[in-house]
Amino acid sequence: MEDSIKSSQLNYAVRIPFQLKYAPFAETEKRIAYKDYEQTAWNTESKRVDFSLNFNTMFPKKKSKTITGGSLVGKTIQLVGFELSTYIGKNNFLFAKADGAYKGIQGGYLNVLLGYGHKFTLFNDQTSLALKFGMGPGGGGTVDTEGGLLIYPDISITQKIWKNFNISLNKGYLMTPNQHFLGSTFGLGLQYNLRQNGLGYDKDQHFDSGVFKGLEIIAAQELYFNVERDDFPTENMQQVFAQINFYLKKQWYLATHVSFANFGNAGAYGEGAFGFGVTTADKMHTKLKAFAQVLAGGSGGGNVNVGQGLIIKPSVGLQYHLFPVLDLRGSFGHVKALDGALNSSTLNLGLTYKISLLQGKE
Repeated sequence: MEDSIKSSQLNYAVRIPFQLKYAPFAETEKRIAYKDYEQTAWNTESKRVDFSLNFNTMFPKKKSKTITGGSLVGKTIQLVGFELSTYIGKNNFLFAKADGAYKGIQGGYLNVLLGYGHKFTLFNDQTSLALKFGMGPGGGGTVDTEGGLLIYPDISITQKIWKNFNISLNKGYLMTPNQHFLGSTFGLGLQYNLRQNGLGYDKDQHFDSGVFKGLEIIAAQELYFNVERDDFPTENMQQVFAQINFYLKKQWYLATHVSFANFGNAGAYGEGAFGFGVTTADKMHTKLKAFAQVLAGGSGGGNVNVGQGLIIKPSVGLQYHLFPVLDLRGSFGHVKALDGALNSSTLNLGLTYKISLLQGKE
């Protein structure tokens, strides 16, 4: 006899006003000069946005334990994650970050954090020191986080290395409010910063020029064939996923990908992956373009046999142009857990929303 799940919930949300000015995706990599666009809507103050790929090591402390009562103290948990920061003023910012475990414990641990930070600039803005505080849910992978609420104080130092790329080191803590779970974190991050939405910055100053950078937001349904389980029989699995592609050049993009199982007896299975891709230079036909990509990241849950969680996902596919901002997207590929039994072919179909954002250049 199956049990029904019934519960009452109280929800809350914080809304942050956000204005985004964009151009058609076809404008990707088009360069404009300030002198030619001084009298247009692009001559407005730009907004800074930072994208970071983070690798963190977490060391459980004190009475941290698994959901079965075993101690986590002495273990080393490897995390990979993505962070997005948007600035409110010159030195204050809001951030959202997600991290998933890929080594050190059973696959399935994930945390999602929202917070506020303040940075101090040094050496002509080439170096910065940031203080951050965040909160959000976390758990899985047998880690006992009680109700799941985590708090996250952190300090990081960031150094510019080339153009819009920075490298950062961070030290912080991830813990439940009563320290039932407490982890000390140390990490390394690769950051890309974008001054978008306009050609102006710092009051009356402006960039000499700007370049449009492509952005794709993808929502799709994916099928995994013959998925190996820990305890259940092998069967197909389906999941819904979202992916963001940010174009570094006209054909090359960085990708972030999150997914959750919704069919196939794999409830609670999820993935968080990152990687890169390439598209054809020109449309193969009037409305077609091809792409290939490779993603890697953490996964777990749903009784899927992924070992400690590290997976790799290569794929190839086609996009069909429907409207100026919308494509139909399909691909096939493979997913492999590096230390688990998951080894499946994949097929997906979805939609791509595509635009380009203006990035200021000095």
